[in-house]
Amino acid sequence: LTDDETTPAAFQIPAGTVIPAGGYLLVWADGDTLPHGTVPLQLHAPFKLNGAGESLQLRNSDGTVVDAVDFGAQTVGVSEGRYPAGGPVIGALTLATPGQPNAWTRIREWAWHGPVLQLTVDATAGLTYQLEAGTTLADWRAVGPARQADGPVILLEDATAPVGGPRFYRVVTSR
Repeated sequence: LTDDETTPAAFQIPAGTVIPAGGYLLVWADGDTLPHGTVPLQLHAPFKLNGAGESLQLRNSDGTVVDAVDFGAQTVGVSEGRYPAGGPVIGALTLATPGQPNAWTRIREWAWHGPVLQLTVDATAGLTYQLEAGTTLADWRAVGPARQADGPVILLEDATAPVGGPRFYRVVTSR
């Protein structure tokens, strides 16, 4: 792993490291070079990623780039990743999930049923989803009950939607 093309092997994954099929390897790019923990061993790269944005590359042993991510300025407390995990789209994640599949809430469809707005949202079984609404992007309140997903989609509703005027929505996810 590297964040500097002039140092293509800034961090090398330790020999003998096995990532099972469908598994993940978490490497902290925090500038700390000491291993932490025992099970699982935490890996730390000797470089830090720039919060203003930069490039991160994964290279194989001959230096060929296997994958690269160019990212812009980061927001404190917001995790970014690929969705679906390993997919081509990179963006803000619903929930930080180190060592697990990325959590990203995508609205599949929305529809008005009389005065009720219904949103069909991609979900992760076991996570709880809360629809929030606001008349500005700084004024959020819960609408409808928080619901735990039991499958790959969940239906969220707002029965309090006003007629006319701006209304913004977001979906908040928790464990």
